[in-house]
Order: sequence, then structure tokens, then C-alpha cells
Amino acid sequence: MAKTARMDTPDKTNSSLLMISGTAVALLMFVWAYSSGQQLLQRQAPLIDTVMQIRVDLSHTHELLHESNESAHAATDNIALIKAVGNITAEVNALHHGNVHMGDMSELISATPQSTASVQALNKSVEKLAAYVEGNYTHLTQDSDKDLLHDLYFFNAEALAAQYDNQIHLNTEQAIERQTMIFAVLLLIAILIITTLFYLLRRSERNRAITMDKTAWLSQALEHSGEGVIIANADGVIEFVNHAFCQMTGYSVEETLGNNPSMLNSGKQNKPFYEHLWQTITSGNAWRGELTNKRKDGSLYPALMTIAPIMNHQGVLTHYIANQRDISEHKALEEHVFEAQKLEAIGALAGGIAHDFNNALTGIVGNLYLLNKSPEDQDKVVQRTASIQHICDSAAIHIKQILSYARNDSVLMDSVELNQCVRNACQMASAMMIPATIELEFISYQQQLYVHWNETQVQQILINLINNARHALIGVESPNITLEIKIVDNDESIMRFNQAMTDEKYICLLVKDNGCGMSGEVMRKIFDPFFTTKQPDQGTGLGLSMAYGAIKQAGGDLIVASEPGHGTVFQILIPIGFETQLELETEPGQINTGHGETILIADDDKERVSAGAERDD
Repeated sequence: MAKTARMDTPDKTNSSLLMISGTAVALLMFVWAYSSGQQLLQRQAPLIDTVMQIRVDLSHTHELLHESNESAHAATDNIALIKAVGNITAEVNALHHGNVHMGDMSELISATPQSTASVQALNKSVEKLAAYVEGNYTHLTQDSDKDLLHDLYFFNAEALAAQYDNQIHLNTEQAIERQTMIFAVLLLIAILIITTLFYLLRRSERNRAITMDKTAWLSQALEHSGEGVIIANADGVIEFVNHAFCQMTGYSVEETLGNNPSMLNSGKQNKPFYEHLWQTITSGNAWRGELTNKRKDGSLYPALMTIAPIMNHQGVLTHYIANQRDISEHKALEEHVFEAQKLEAIGALAGGIAHDFNNALTGIVGNLYLLNKSPEDQDKVVQRTASIQHICDSAAIHIKQILSYARNDSVLMDSVELNQCVRNACQMASAMMIPATIELEFISYQQQLYVHWNETQVQQILINLINNARHALIGVESPNITLEIKIVDNDESIMRFNQAMTDEKYICLLVKDNGCGMSGEVMRKIFDPFFTTKQPDQGTGLGLSMAYGAIKQAGGDLIVASEPGHGTVFQILIPIGFETQLELETEPGQINTGHGETILIADDDKERVSAGAERDD
């Protein structure tokens, strides 16, 4: 059994990549959320510390101003006061500068941007405070308790700092809440992504398992099929054969793989046969037919084969698959049925043969009686002997026809001239089967038509159809059977019966009678084996079944049309594939008198020995 590569690796890789990609996206979302939160805390923490420091410094500076009036170290206190005011101014400026430059992703997404109006108000208040303290420094250090304006400036700055401090804490809490919400949403999205990917991965694995099982089933079905299976690529190189093929052909798997199907070519099919085959399968259609193949040992076997193209999802032809069945036993059985049907037809001819030979004997006896009555009348002797000779010749022709028809030949195809073949069948039927009350007419084609068929099989089909027509004409006034050969165009009436018949023209062999006809129910069954409307002792029901199979084997079709009371028409359609040929005409045989040679004649009939021994001196 040829091994095929596993096809599940790409699907498995794609599923793994999809799972990894989805997990990576979820992790990136978590990293972004964490980084954004950390960035927010890193920005907000220094801001909170700065505002808190401003509030502490304002309170400390205010207290320091009042303490300087009571302290004995006024100079030192004054220096501390100046530094404190300067620190407050620097811190507020830094706060304003930091707030203005806070515009990165974390603040835009995770927190509400800080209001610059509050910082600007605090900045202006501290600037006014610093300017007032610097402008009234001497007065304030000597008697600050009497100056209420500086208290107002300090209280205003402290109030703005406290307000801004509250705003920062509120914004930070809101940002953390939003950050928590975003994290929860991202977590939910990540869970959905991972769950979806897990579901898709499981479904992909399940589908892959189903596909693998189906592939295994198909592989086992092909391997254990009773018919030989070949799979070849688009170049015709064999990539798979099953066990039945090896048994059928005698080739091993190793001998077949990498080879070409032409290894089976027996030479029995001609070039047009293969041209039609390749034209069919390369156009995307399946070819079905019968051909003769060759085994490894050189022996031939008939095979029923189907060859079909295999397309990929893009509609490109990638492979061909062919299955063949050895029909040697079927052919042998077909020949037995053929012989049985032939015997049945001979039985139908027997009555006519007996009647015909009885008439011949009567004519011979009568002429012999007249010869003996007047042997001296030479003119009458010549006339009577000529009449006897004619009767004997006619009987010999009938014997030759029946022996030719009854000989035990295989069903071998050959070139058959259809006009002469049908004419011989009509003569045989007219002489031995058809009574004088039935008119048997044959309309030949205007030129010779050669078909690839078996002559005996053609005659058997025609005799069977004529015999059926004879039974259908019982009790009919002016009974008539007509056989006609013509060329017909392939129109809708033919395509309606068989869509596989696509040739433009066909040879039509028509058998028509004006008998009792058939109902639609009977017509649907007439080609079934053993179906017959005759009495049990008058037919086996194999005639039309055999005829239908033989015509199909020749690449044609058998079409019937009939109505009760309006007769029946059988049309045998055969593809046109003939050449006009000239038959060699043979001259009537002349008796060689010889030149005195001696001939030994041996026979168990004395009369024939006596007749053969006589010679003219």
C-alpha cells in the first residue's frame, strides 16, 4: 500500500500560532494597563508631595513671620523667612511647570488631566504674597501682628493650596477607579479572547481528528476495494495503487509507483480511442468505458474502467483517479448467455428450416421423377438437372447461413459492412422464420457502412427483433416489418434518451412493425433480464436484455417507441466511425478437371463417393 504524507501539520501549526497570538495580545493589554497605572502613580505621587510641601511651607512661613517679632534673633529669623518665601515660590513654579507638561498617555487615558486654572490661581496668590512680604519686609518683621493684610495673603494661598491638594487627591482616586475599571474590562476581554481561541482550537482539533478519520476511512476503503484503484498526478505519474490492482495486474506496489499507466497498454485500442479518453478527462469530465489491458506476464484481460479528474479548492487539476474491474468472468458469462440466446433463435428458425428443406426435397424428388419418366429427352434432362442444381444451391446457401450463425465463436469485434450483414439476416429470417403473409422489407443505405462490431451478434440482435415483431403481428391485417439503415443527426429526441451521446451524427438501424404495440409499463421492463410477454415455452426473456447490452458495448444505444395498437419502432444508434471499403468480389468456383491425377475419396455415404468418383472422360 502506498503511504501518503500526513496533511494535519499545517492546520495544527496555524491553530497553535493563533492561540499564541491571542495570548500575546491579552498579555500586551495587561502590560499596557499595568504600565499606565504605574505611570499615573509615578506622576501623581511627586505632585501630591509638592502640594503637601507647599501647604507645610506656607503654614511654617506664616508662623515664622509672627515668631520673628518676638524672637531675640531677628536677623537669623529674617533670613529663614526669606528662604521660606523663596522655597514656596520655587515649589509653586515647579508645580505649575509639572502640571503643564503632564500630557502623556497615562493621564490622557487613565486619569482626568489636571486643571491648570487652580495652579495658576495658587501661583498668582503666592506671587502676591511674596511681593507683599518683600515690599513690606521691614514693617512685617517689626510689627506683623498689626498688619492684617499679610494674614489675608497667607490664608488665601493656604486655602488655594488646600483646595488644589483636595482636587489632586480626588483626581487620583478617580483615576485609580478608572484604572481598575479598565483593568477589569481588559481582563474580561482577555478571558473572552482566550476562551474563544481555546474553543476555536478545540474545534480545529476536532475537525482535524474528523478529517484524519475520514482520510483513514477513505484510504482503507480504497485499499480494500475489490476494484483496482490508481491515483496519478497531473503529469501521469502513479502515486497510489491498492492491493486489488496489484492482484489484477501482477505488478507490485514498488514496480508501479513512479511509473505511467501506459504500462497497462495492450495495443488493442487505437489512437482515436485514447484521444477521446484524454479529451474527456482533461476537460474536467469523467470517462467510463471498456478496454483491454495487459498484465505483467503479458496476458490480456477486459476491464471496465472509470477515470475521473481531481480538482483542488482553486479548481486546478492536480490528480487523476482510475478504478478498473476485471470483467473476464462477466465476458465468459455474457458469451454463455449469447450462445443460449443463439440456440433460442435457432429454435425459432427450426420450423422454417424444416419447411424450407421439405420444399427443397419435394422439388428434387419431383424433378428426379420427371427425369426417370423421359430420360431420352435431352432438353428436358438439362432443364430438370438445372432445376435440381438450383434447388440444391439454394439449400446450400441456407445451410451455410445457419452454420455461420450457429458456430461457437467468441464475441470478437471486427469490421462489419452493415448493409450486407442486415441483408443476410433478413434473408435468413425470411426463408426460415417469417411466413409469406408477413411482408419483410429492407431499405439499405446508399453506400457501404462499416462498423466495429461482431457480425454474428448483429444478426442475432436483428433476428431477435424480427422474431418479436412476428409475434406482435399475429392477427394484424397487412402485417409489415421494415428494416432501414440511415444516418441521423443528434437532436433533442436522442439527447433526451441518453445525454452521454454527444456525437453530431449516428448510424441508425431501424426495425419497425405495425403490430399490436406496447404499453408504457411494458416498455419500461422490456430490457430487464428474463422479462417476457410470451408464453413460458416461447421465450426466455433474455433477447432484448442481451441486445441492449451488446449495443451498449459497441458504444451505441437502443431506443424504443411504441403505442398500443400503433406498432413498435426500435432504433439502434451506433457512432459513426467507418470508412468506405471495397470488398473483393470472388468469381463463382469452377470445377477443376485435373490432368490425370489420382484422388482418394473417403466418405461414409456411398452416393457421395459415387458422385465424386465420376468424371468426364
